[in-house]
Amino acid sequence: MEYNYCPRSQINFQPLGYRAAVFSLYGNLLMPNIMPDVREPFTDRMTFWQSLDNMYLTLWDLWDMYMSYLPQLEEMMRANLHYPGSESRPDLVSLLHSMSLTLVEYDPAILGVAFPIAPNLKFTGGLHLRPGELLSADLESFMNG
Repeated sequence: MEYNYCPRSQINFQPLGYRAAVFSLYGNLLMPNIMPDVREPFTDRMTFWQSLDNMYLTLWDLWDMYMSYLPQLEEMMRANLHYPGSESRPDLVSLLHSMSLTLVEYDPAILGVAFPIAPNLKFTGGLHLRPGELLSADLESFMNG
């Protein structure tokens, strides 16, 4: 460690449910044979063809993330984010791999599939919701019939 070394605590907010490429960035296991992607209508009891479809989506998602999306973000970051010390900044993938805590806007009970997660992932279903407000009088009367 360097003198005056201060470890970074990085907290991330993930607004999507389970997506293989995103979860792999944070150190989670990928098990496409039992964990359907949030974009698929499957459960953990997938047929062979559904598992194959889910595997294809997982592999495509990983390829797209690492070969297209993250390199484009890295290029934009290098071109536009200049500050003292930015020359020694780690690459984007290294930053994403070193997240201390990721808050995932997702409720696993919705999917109904139990799966292992890395200790730095915490599910926070409903975090984006705000308290409800009273309905207007005309809408209240319409709803009550």
